Order: sequence, then C-alpha cells, then structure tokens
Amino acid sequence: MAPLAPAAAAPPARRPPPASMLDPGGGGSFIADHSLLAACAIFLAVKLGLDLFSSPEAFLSELDEGAAAEGKSRGFGWLQADLRMPLPPWAELQEACHLVGTHGGKYMYLCASRDMGYDGCKQSSDFSDYYGKPVYVCSGGEVGGR
Repeated sequence: MAPLAPAAAAPPARRPPPASMLDPGGGGSFIADHSLLAACAIFLAVKLGLDLFSSPEAFLSELDEGAAAEGKSRGFGWLQADLRMPLPPWAELQEACHLVGTHGGKYMYLCASRDMGYDGCKQSSDFSDYYGKPVYVCSGGEVGGR
C-alpha cells in the first residue's frame, strides 16, 4: 500500500481585528459617530416643521389658489361639511338648497345652481363629483346672527 500524502496544512486561524478598528471613537454613541448625518436629519425636520406649521394660512391659500385657477372652490368640502344627515337626492337639491354646515362664521349651503338666492356661490369639486353634475357651495347668513 502506498503511503498517504501528508495532509495539507490547515489555514492559519483568523484573528479578530484590533479593537481600535471596531470602535474608533472609544465607545462613542451613534450620534457622535454620525454627527453630520444627524445634523442634516435634524435640520430637515425643523425646516419642514416650520414651513408647515408656522403659517398654515399660507399653506391653505396655496391650495385654494390652485383650485381657483380651475374655477372651483376647495375652501369647503367633505372634510368641513356636517354630514350627520345624508345629502339630499339630486331632485330635492334642484328644488332647494341644503344646509351642510358652517365655515368662516357663515352658514354653508349646497345648491344645484348659483342663482338660488345666496351669496358667494362657488362650484365644489367634492360635491360635483358626488352628484356627477355641477354643484355649488354658497354662503348664507352669519352664524349666531339674527
């Protein structure tokens, strides 16, 4: 029988990297190790917060300006309406306007046309989509006024 070939030498055992490579800061926290990233994240959060919450009127007016360019009002819609009572069918809405809540200290009415006797009628995209026809939101008298 032929002698067996000597076994290949086992590869040398891998030594772990030195501690200085694993923790260059000597036990620092995530924030200290990534201070530039953290500073950018904090800056963006503060900037976004200031832009959105410092002047909500400006933010909302930008939305209304976009709607005004289309000739439709986004000032009063589903979110502002008091829908504890269901909306009337189209036939009833053609006969008379329907009170849908208050906005800006005035009563708001849903009307089938602009000439139903109320001021400031604007076409509502929300309610027009619901009925499938042009529907207007009109402002009536002041809330609490006599």
